[in-house]
Amino acid sequence: MTRISMSLPKELLEEFDEVLRYRGYQSRSKGIRDALKDYIVRYQWMNEMEGERTGTVSVIYD
Repeated sequence: MTRISMSLPKELLEEFDEVLRYRGYQSRSKGIRDALKDYIVRYQWMNEMEGERTGTVSVIYD
């Protein structure tokens, strides 16, 4: 495995650590690996889309 170093704002790291605790991660490195994999999958999925996209926005209120 390759080691990397990165700089993050303190608040972002605190939020990330909170998510890791909530999800039961024992390792920050594992959480970062999973987050990067998810980012790559979403990026690839968006790039594979072709043609028009249709969507809806629903607003419900009383």
